[in-house]
Amino acid sequence: MAFIKSVEKAVDILSCFTIETPVLTVGEITRLTGLNQSTVSRLLATLALKKCLEQTGPAGQYCLGVKFYQWGSVLRQKANLADLARPVMERLRDI
Repeated sequence: MAFIKSVEKAVDILSCFTIETPVLTVGEITRLTGLNQSTVSRLLATLALKKCLEQTGPAGQYCLGVKFYQWGSVLRQKANLADLARPVMERLRDI
């Protein structure tokens, strides 16, 4: 199966944002992903354009954007937590 490298890199960037680190600078993202700074900067600009990230403050800090709130709302309507956890819980039970 062929993968699209730029999508992998974008997901790597988005995965840097956690509850513990909801706001990150370009340098921090560069260090966490191991990608070069120009690649990170271009991907951040694209993700911000698509509302997946928001630039906060003049220091080039980023946080997750409104698009994730929209996607989360779709997910919440689609399934509840019990439905999502059921397959995992059943596998654990079987083990």
